[in-house]
Amino acid sequence: MPPLISNSTIMMPDGRTDLPSINFLRRHTPRIFKVFRRNVYPTVDLPYESNYTMVDDYFMGMALQQARKAWERGEVPIGALIVRECTNDDDDDDNNNNNDNIQSTKKRTFQILSAAHNRVETNIDASSHAELLALRNGAQNIGNWRYPPNSRLYTTLEPCPMCLASIQAFRIDNIIYGAPDNRLGAIKTHMNLLIVAKHPYHEIKSVTGGVRENECGDIMVQFFRQRRGGKKKLLKLPIRRESIPIKKQSTFVRFLKNILRRE
Repeated sequence: MPPLISNSTIMMPDGRTDLPSINFLRRHTPRIFKVFRRNVYPTVDLPYESNYTMVDDYFMGMALQQARKAWERGEVPIGALIVRECTNDDDDDDNNNNNDNIQSTKKRTFQILSAAHNRVETNIDASSHAELLALRNGAQNIGNWRYPPNSRLYTTLEPCPMCLASIQAFRIDNIIYGAPDNRLGAIKTHMNLLIVAKHPYHEIKSVTGGVRENECGDIMVQFFRQRRGGKKKLLKLPIRRESIPIKKQSTFVRFLKNILRRE
């Protein structure tokens, strides 16, 4: 089922349908602010019968699209996505709206809070991993460094220690990754920091690995194979001797050498 991307407007008390200003929202009830926050983010509607295996496969595909963008920029192809499922509690604290409850049983709505890909070389920044950029961008979008409950972070590669610590600092509840990282994986492969060093303020509720593992791993293998192949071609190029400058000895240096030889 193709996603139904929506970025709809809301009806204001005076009849206008354009998006209100932040000052207007602050003056009115919190319910209006909740509705506004729900509609400004891109949303994806999936069948209500879909389990989390189907949901994880779907959003990991979007993370793979971000990884392909990184490849096009010459970056290591890693993509990340932050998603949150909308619930009935997000719409309104009251239970008087029966139509919304009926519609909610037919579909599951997910908010896409942020999406990013690896930009280490582009930004000349070793911390510009896909997960970190997604966390930073999403925090700016929602206006809070604490992510809402049940937020889910999708990444095509197992997070490294730096990214895992940031995921916990931003209060992400669920982590879903694709391929394992044999060199820097901080969840299972190289080390398990979730068990070795428990975070004092936040605990990850669930970790799911191996989602579309073959696709996430193949794109990494193909990228490094292509990059190594390009380097081999450069090494096979003939070296011109005339391009290497040969520094001639001065007359004074030769005179000193002759004196030392005589002694």
